Amino acid sequence: MAAGRPEPRIAATALIGLWDIQGRALRKYLTGSRKPAQIRQAVTADVQRAAKIVESVTRG
Repeated sequence: MAAGRPEPRIAATALIGLWDIQGRALRKYLTGSRKPAQIRQAVTADVQRAAKIVESVTRG
């Protein structure tokens, strides 16, 4: 697909959005009260929830 098309641009924007979700989740859960495995699980859950929204939009 050509770089000037809207599909690659919106896909890149969605991926950057998921990266932002991950960063925000890390800040939210890195409070010192959780073990590393718990942090990983919580961050992963937040990113997966956001990814499901992106997926539902792309499926229509």
